[in-house]
Amino acid sequence: MVMTTHTLKYTKNNNPDRMIKGSRRIACFFICKSLYLHFKPTTMKNKILLVTFAAGSFLLSCKKETESQVTTAPITTYSRIKNADWFIGEWANKSAEGELTERWKKVNDSVYYGESYFVTLSKDTAFAETVQLEEANGKLAFTVTVPNQNNEKPVRFEATSFTKSQIVFENPKHDFPNKIVYNRVGKDSLVAQIYGTQKGKPATEKFKMKKVN
Repeated sequence: MVMTTHTLKYTKNNNPDRMIKGSRRIACFFICKSLYLHFKPTTMKNKILLVTFAAGSFLLSCKKETESQVTTAPITTYSRIKNADWFIGEWANKSAEGELTERWKKVNDSVYYGESYFVTLSKDTAFAETVQLEEANGKLAFTVTVPNQNNEKPVRFEATSFTKSQIVFENPKHDFPNKIVYNRVGKDSLVAQIYGTQKGKPATEKFKMKKVN
């Protein structure tokens, strides 16, 4: 995660610096009053000049106080999830058994939401899942929830490697899949591949998908 800075304004009550700045205003007032009593301007021109000087000094003091209240605060930007910008949209894979659809949308700068489902030729939904892709605390996580599986509990996979064209998510404690790989193939194609163990043997599945929206 990259940290940048941005200028923000804030005001705190009971701040010692604020008390000091208030004292400066009072001091400015008494200095101007002393100058007036010392020089005792008799002409209107001299009075105007002295009042202008006093007003300018006061405004300058206020300006310095305002500028001193400007400080810098950290703003969080998310660089890891940006590698998955190409997820956004709708993807499909048609086969002799039916059609697999996967949709992704951006929720905010740190969260993408995905959903996928498989519809058979007889228009039955044979499979469905929801996914949250989130960057937090310097980590990118792919969290999957499948109805009627794993007691409805989400399964989290962490990104172990990522480039602009490939992202790998892994969870060694999960049986199948324990590894999910997304490969970008051109602007309108991707290949999703899952790895793991089924019935004690290594297993893998590959899904070639085209962007349809």
